[in-house]
Amino acid sequence: MVGVTGSTLVNIVIKIIQITSLVFLWLLMILYRLGHPNVTYKHTNAFSVVIPHDFLGLIYQATIAILLVVGFESATAMAGEAVNPRRNIPRGVILSLFIQACVCYFFEYFAANFFVGDQYTAIVDGKTVTGFAAAFSSGAPIGDMAKILGDTLLFGNGFLLQITIASTLARLCFTALPAGLC
Repeated sequence: MVGVTGSTLVNIVIKIIQITSLVFLWLLMILYRLGHPNVTYKHTNAFSVVIPHDFLGLIYQATIAILLVVGFESATAMAGEAVNPRRNIPRGVILSLFIQACVCYFFEYFAANFFVGDQYTAIVDGKTVTGFAAAFSSGAPIGDMAKILGDTLLFGNGFLLQITIASTLARLCFTALPAGLC
């Protein structure tokens, strides 16, 4: 019982740190967009980010969303230890899916797409590309965005923000390893 309680507490603390770091990054992305109206952004407004632009894109995003919620099975892993499993396990699964899919994924998707514009650049085959083409060429587009945000909004501390975000989310990758997602 002590091991289960300790493991649960550690998981809760890690999830709080992860979600807090993501919320901080989302806020920086939105503040950047609002504070830099002179940048040409790929989406003209917030509504343009959330409306489906084509059916294939909708299917693609739904597939990614499903793959991102592989961690919800941890809510069922301790079913034998639950006091009232018929009531608590469905609640745990639904809450986990809601937090991961509806909150974390949606807001990350919104903030990142709201942020992408000509300020995000990369060099591909000797040519400078911007926006989504630059994100496509990157191995870690959210990390690149964090670096831009930190350099611009946090007094040149982009690398520090990039490493901090990566370290808080590293556990997420190790959790997904058995599913072959990392």
